[in-house]
Parts: sequence; structure tokens; C-alpha cells
Amino acid sequence: MKKSKVLKPINVMTTSFLLASSLVMPTVGFAEESSTPNKEVMNEQESEAKGQESRTQTKEPQSDSKAATARVANEAVVTNFAQLKAALEADNGITTIILGQNIDISGPINIQAKKSNILIEGNNFTLSETGANGSTGGLYYGKGNILRNVTVKDLKIKGKNYYGFITIDDASKNVEQVFENVSYLGPQMIWNRYGKAIFKGTNVISITNDIMPGSSPAQEMAEVGSIDIEGDTKIFHNNGYALIWSISKTPQFKIAPDANVEIKTGKSGYGIFYPTEGNGDFTIGKNAKVNFDGLKGVTGKGILKSFIIESGAEVEMNRTGTETAPMILAYGETEINENSELQVSTENGHAIQVVNVGKMNFKKPEKVILSSLTGQAIDNNYTDLTMSMDTGMVKLWTKQSPTPNTYVSRDGKDFTWDANYRYDAATAIGGSRNLGSVFNIEFGKTSKIELGKDVEGQANRELAEAKNKVENLFTDGKFDTLKGSTNQAAIDEAQNAVNKLPAGSEKNRLQDLVNKAKDLLNKNEQAEKELNDAKNKVEDLFTDDKFDTLKGSTNQGAIDEAKEAVDKLPAGPEKERLEELLNNAQDLLNKNEQAEKDLNDAKNKVEDLFTDDKFDTLKGSTDQGAIDEAKEAVDKLPAGPEKERLEELLNNAQDLLNKNEQVEKDLNDAKNKVEDLFTDDKFNTLKETTNQGAIDTAQEAVNKLPGGAEKDRLQDLLNKAKDLLDKDITAPNAPRLDEVTTNSKEVTGSGEPEANVTVTINSNNYTGVVGPDGKFKVAIPNQPVNTIISVTLTDAAGNVSKSSSVRVVQFMPSEPVKIDPVYPDAQTITGTAPEGATVVRLLINGVPLRTAPVNQDGTFSIYSRYVGVDENGNNITLQAGDIVTVDYGLRTPSNLQANITVVKEAVKLQVNPVAPNADYVTGIAPEGTQNLRLIVNGKPLRTVSLTQTGAGVINPDGSYRIYSRFIEDENGVTRRLQAGDVIEVDNGPLVVGREVAKTIVE
Repeated sequence: MKKSKVLKPINVMTTSFLLASSLVMPTVGFAEESSTPNKEVMNEQESEAKGQESRTQTKEPQSDSKAATARVANEAVVTNFAQLKAALEADNGITTIILGQNIDISGPINIQAKKSNILIEGNNFTLSETGANGSTGGLYYGKGNILRNVTVKDLKIKGKNYYGFITIDDASKNVEQVFENVSYLGPQMIWNRYGKAIFKGTNVISITNDIMPGSSPAQEMAEVGSIDIEGDTKIFHNNGYALIWSISKTPQFKIAPDANVEIKTGKSGYGIFYPTEGNGDFTIGKNAKVNFDGLKGVTGKGILKSFIIESGAEVEMNRTGTETAPMILAYGETEINENSELQVSTENGHAIQVVNVGKMNFKKPEKVILSSLTGQAIDNNYTDLTMSMDTGMVKLWTKQSPTPNTYVSRDGKDFTWDANYRYDAATAIGGSRNLGSVFNIEFGKTSKIELGKDVEGQANRELAEAKNKVENLFTDGKFDTLKGSTNQAAIDEAQNAVNKLPAGSEKNRLQDLVNKAKDLLNKNEQAEKELNDAKNKVEDLFTDDKFDTLKGSTNQGAIDEAKEAVDKLPAGPEKERLEELLNNAQDLLNKNEQAEKDLNDAKNKVEDLFTDDKFDTLKGSTDQGAIDEAKEAVDKLPAGPEKERLEELLNNAQDLLNKNEQVEKDLNDAKNKVEDLFTDDKFNTLKETTNQGAIDTAQEAVNKLPGGAEKDRLQDLLNKAKDLLDKDITAPNAPRLDEVTTNSKEVTGSGEPEANVTVTINSNNYTGVVGPDGKFKVAIPNQPVNTIISVTLTDAAGNVSKSSSVRVVQFMPSEPVKIDPVYPDAQTITGTAPEGATVVRLLINGVPLRTAPVNQDGTFSIYSRYVGVDENGNNITLQAGDIVTVDYGLRTPSNLQANITVVKEAVKLQVNPVAPNADYVTGIAPEGTQNLRLIVNGKPLRTVSLTQTGAGVINPDGSYRIYSRFIEDENGVTRRLQAGDVIEVDNGPLVVGREVAKTIVE
């Protein structure tokens, strides 16, 4: 029966449809049609001939009548091909075949024509096609018309026949084939052209011809009238034929609710669902998940008369490659329902093309994306289209702009939009009132359309609602007092609103306020409880309500517990009353305890001066401070025998301490004299000043000490000093030092090999060792110019060389600085220095003036308000023609000096017109001006500068203003400015030949 296909004219359709078809289909007016099952002709899809199938049938040996083991009358367990053949071919009432092991289908099995329902239970075994190819090469149902259902469950199939695993002859109509938990590897899974295929459970299908030897070429996954997919199904297809080819007049492609379908295609051609004799209905059920990905479009040359996506479904259809046919060809109704998602994207061709009068309805989808890189999102260039949307947002991309035009409602809610199109042009457009002005989707220009929920708008509304509910819990914007109406229900409602918000600072702020409201509500309830608790604990300290006598049980713990309760109360009269009672209780308790405490304190302090109760030996910790502290405690006691006893012990302790201190003094003296013979506490090197006389003096001090471990230690050190004095006493030569600049990271030089190097900079030491080659380098931090660095060497015998010193010199860059333009009277010279420069020097006409540091960013600024004095001792400012030089200091060669001439075009000091009663005098001064003085009627009034701005301000651009609201006239009277007053502004009294700006109040 495989595969009798000829070209048959398509049923006559409308003129407009024929015109559209002629533009989108390579073959004009023809599609695939079955002829008689005894003839093999070329399939329009086939790239090579499948060849004439051999009609020779090899007879199988007749199986024993009991080959199939029956469990019940209609069941058979089969373990080999013969048993399987006997169970299916005989008129035996068997409808359920259960596999007992893997079986090879080595020949034809013609299913009994009288069987109406068949179940093949695979038990996860494998059926492998090893027989001949062709329509009768394996399992097939001939020309009967009784069979209604064939169900295959829990089975693995290795196929080689492109007439499908079970071939249903074209003469048999309305047969349902059900595949449940089936794995198929082979060239074609289904041949049931006038029936229906249903997938349930979990199915994995791969269309390939490289599994079984002698396999037919790989073609469609299914040639079937209609198909339903439930559960999880994955299909892999890698040839130029359609995935599903239907010649039904009413083809159906249904994906059930909650199904999960994944289809991967590796080659272009025809499409995933290719109806050729009738236009198809494609439905995706609620909450289904669908993913089509690869090189094929959805319909190929076939057409959908309906395309329905039910609510909650998630559908993604992506095509890459050079295929230019539309991704989906449709007419009739396209409907995308509430909360569903659809993405149709293609690299070439249109995403959706409407080829006859159609409707396209978007009913509150979650998200829809229609996109083509080179074509149109929607094309109806040859027909009419009615389009409607109920959505929260629309974005439109054109081929000319990567930035979309976005449309949302004015009130943040969903809006409706509808339009009629003819030949890609809108003939009527309408929309809901909240949309404002309606928009037009220009199909011919629009390459991408996105619509769905206005997530941002919804978020803003939820934020506003949460903010209102939370902040309305409080009386005002201080958020520290709850409204009288605020209760737990109101707080819970506010919390629910906050829970809806996305994470972020505003959610955190509102959550903090909700938490605060909860705390305040709890505190209001807790306050009364805490007040009663505090009152009971305080008043129970006393015997009665006179509150002047403590109970016998009152101790510090009871007072502290009462105080802790009072501290919890808010400020107010009752808290103050209880605090006063607490203070009274504490005073009473203190008086009762103080007398005993003072006596015990004095006794402990005196007796603790001694080691035991013989009181003749002081503790090691006893010093003058301890004795004085004990005496102070004894002095507090009243006169009496115990005080006299303690005073006598104090006198005894003082005598013992005096004796102990003399011994300690002798020990310290000996220790200092011995240890001072050495350079440090390693006691390996004698000081330069150590000689035999110093050792003898130290020996005398040690001889005074009583025997003991410390005397022995000091004597050992003396003996070591004597030995060292007798050893090498020749110091190394002073080290030779290299130049150190302000950029140096180390001090380098040479000296006695193996000697220790000590570099001293401002009392900080840095150490190293002279190498065997006589050279050394010691890391140091960068130092400022003129820093003195001293270096000594110490040999193994501890002899220290004379110190060598080097003065840090300024680092000299390899290029001069760059000076900004300089104008007359400039108060600063600015510019940039090369990397590494730290200090620059200013010279005027060859005369050095001053230095300045270079900033971290390489810029510098040198003060230049006064550049000298004239013969009368007056300050001189920069004048046009002066030569300004900036270098790196005294050692700078001429090629590294930067020179610039003061130019004439400087802004002159100016004052703006002044009106009577003016609060400020304003004007303009040269950029960089640092001081200005206001003079009224010849009398200096006030001065402003860059650092003193109380009386006015000088801006960086030279603009200024000076306070003038009140002046003092020639008679000493304070008044406002009036007409005729003479206003002058200059740079101050120290500038000779200064500029003066002048005006008269008018």
C-alpha cells in the first residue's frame, strides 16, 4: 500500500485564494492524493524514488494452536514471532497481546479482518522489524473495515518500514491508533491515512533510517487523517518531508490540555502539520506546553482554517534557516486566549500569513510575540482580515527601527483594540476609551509584534495600593502613632498588599512600616500590663504605704527587678512617682549595708597586704598604692579597737615595703647597668660605648645583689660582655650610596658583603643585607625632596659602621610641563605635569618664586598674585609680556623648562550699574582673581576672597558680588546707597598700579 501518490488538482477555491496560493506555493494547484494501493509512484515530497515493493510473501511455518499462552479468553502472552503471528492473524477472539520478551518481526502479519479492537502490551520489551519492507512487509490490516482501535503500550520499536509500524490499508476508514509510553526509532511510525493517531503517556519518536539494516528511506513521522497528543511527547525529524501529512478532508491537529510537546526538525520542507486535501484545525489545550524548533515551518504549504490556543497554554514556535514560506498559513479564526503565551518567530518569510478572509482575536493573553527577521509579523496582502485585541500592552517593531513603539492605556488597565485590514492596509480602526488615540499596525512595515499584560503598570497600581493601606495605619507622616481605627485586621490587609510587591527598597520601607505598626499595636496592649507589674514590684519593697521602711525580704535583687519593670514604662507622672520610691528604697538599703561594707572593705584591704595572718611578709602585689588605698579605707571607720588594730598593721606594712623597695632599687640598678652594655635585648652585640670600665661598674652592681636566679642571669650576661669585648671590634667601612629621588622605591649602594644594612628615615628603620657581590638594596616608601636618609652597616660581630647619608632629590621627568594661558594680574599659574612629577617651581622673568605640589591627576596650581616688589617696596602683579617659566626645581635642565608669555587679552575688572538701595554690587573680574575690595565715596567698605565669602563671593569664572545693603557715610552714619554715591572696586591696598572699576549710583 505504500505509497501510491499522484498529483491531483486542489478543489476550486475563491479567486483571491488562488492568487495567494500562486505566490506562496512552488507547485500551483496540486497536492498529494492516494491512488490504488497496488501501485507505487513518486511521492511529491520524496527526493529519491522509494522503489517498487516486492509483492512476494514468504509463508511462515504454521504455529501450534496453543503457541500463544492464554491467561483469559481474550489475552495471549507471546514470546516469539510465531506466537505473535498466530495471536493476530487467527479468528480466535484474542484482543490483548502481551509481550513476554523481545521479538523480531521477521515476516508479514496480516491482522484478522474480524478483529475490532487490539491492545499490544509491550511490558517495555522491544519489537524489531527485520522482515521485508513494503505495505505488507510487517504488521498490517488489510481491506477489512471492522477494526476500530489499535492500542500500543509500553513498547520499544525499532523500525525499518516506511509504511509504519502497523500499516492500516487505505480501504479501512476511521481506525484509531493509540500509542502510550512508546519509543520509536525508524523511517516512519504511522500509516493510517483515513484514520486517527492518539499519543498518551510519555512517547519519544525519532525518524531515522539508520537503526535497522535495509531500512526504507526516512520520511514522515505520520501519514494520518488527524492526530491528538496527550501527556509528554518528543519528536525528532531530520529529513525534507513533512512531519505529519494529512490527506483528510477535515484534518485535526490537537494538543490536549496539560500536554507537553517538543518537536525538533533538522531540515526544511513542507512543514510540521501538512494538510493537502482539506484545511486543518489546530488546537492547543489549556495549560499545555508546546515547543517547535528547527528548520521547518508549522504548516508548510498546508493551510489552517482555525488556530486556537486555550487559556494558560505556553507555545513557542521557532524556525531558523533559509525557508521563505510563511511560518503559519491560515484563514478563518485564529484565537489566542486568556493567560496563554505564544511566540512565532522565523528567520525568513512571514510569521503568519492570512490567505483568505480571516479573524484574529487576542483575548487577554499573558504574552504574544510574532516576529520575522526579513519578513512581516502578519501578512494579509491578498485578502481581508478582522483583528481584535483585549490586552494591557502592545509593542510594534518596524524594519527601519530597532526601538519599538509601545501602547498602553491611560488608566493602566487593559484596553480593547480592533481593526479591519484589506491587502495589508487598515480600512477601519477602533479602541476603548481608556486607550486614547488608536494606533495602526502597518503590516507591510511591521516585523515584530508583542502584546500581553502591562506588567509595569500593574506593578505601579499594586505599589500605590500597598502604600495607601500601610501609611493609612498611622496618624501622620511621622509614622510613630497609630490611628484609633487601626486594628489587627487593618494591619493584616496592609501586609497582604505589601506581599504582592516585588523585592526592592520601597517594599522594604513599607514592610518596615507594617512591622512598626505591629509593634505599636502590641505596645499599646502591653503598656497597661507593664504599668501594673511595675507598681506591684515597687510598692512591695516597703512594709506599708508610708514607704519609709523596707521589708525584711527587700534586697538589691528585688530593687533591681523593680527598676527593670519601671524602666519599661513610658515617661509620665506615674513613672516619676515609682522612680522616686525606687530611689528611696535604694537609699534605705544602701544605709543598711554601707556600715558593714566599709568595715569589711577596710579589713580586706589591710589584711590582703600580707601573705598570711602572721602579718610579717608582704604579698608580691603589695605596693605603695595598695597601702594608700587600705589607709583611705581605714580612715573612713569610726574610732575603736578594730580601727586601731588595722592602723598598727598598716604601719607594719609600710616598714616592710620600704625595705623591699631598696632591694628592688638595687636589682634595677644592676639590671640597667648590665643590659645597657648591649645594643638590644638579644644581647649579642655590645654598644660602641661599652668598655672595660663599664663592665667593671656593672660587676660591682651585680655583686650587691642577694643570691638568686636574676643575679645568676645578670652574671651570665656580664661574662658574655667580657667575651664580646675581647672579640672583633673593627667596624665595617661606611656604605657607599646611590642617588635617591622622590620616585625611588628603594635605597641602593655597596659595602662589606654579608653585613646587615640599616636605613634610617625620620626615626623609621628599614633593613636589608649586603649581598656576596658587595651590593645591597633596601625597600623604602617614596620620600619628599630634601629628606635625609642615613645608612649604616653592622657586621657579624656587632660592629657598626659610620653612617652615610644621602639627600632625596626631586624626580626629574623626561618632558616639560604644559602651562595654561596666562593673563595680566593672574593670581594662579595652572597646567598639567607628566606622570611621576610631584613638585613644580615657578619662575617669573627668570627669577625663582615658589614651588607647588602636583595633584594626583597631574594638574598643578601655583600662587601668582604677587610676583615681586618695585623700588618703592610695592607689590607687583603679572603684566603682558612677562615670561612665566615652570620647571622641576634647581636641577632642571633648560630643555625641561616650560615657558609662556603673559598675553594681553585678559578680562578687565568691571562693575555693573548700581541702583539706589542695592543689596549687592556685582561685576566681572579676570578669571583666577582671589581678592576684591569695595570702596564707596572713597571709603573702603569690605573685602571678599575665594576663601572668605561672608560678605560676598568670587566665582571661578570671575563673576562676583559684594554685599552693599548698608554703608557708613563720611559722617559715620549707616544708611542705604543713594543716587550720586561713587562706587569703586579694586584688588586691595597691596597691589600697586591696580585696576579700579568705577561707577556712580543712579
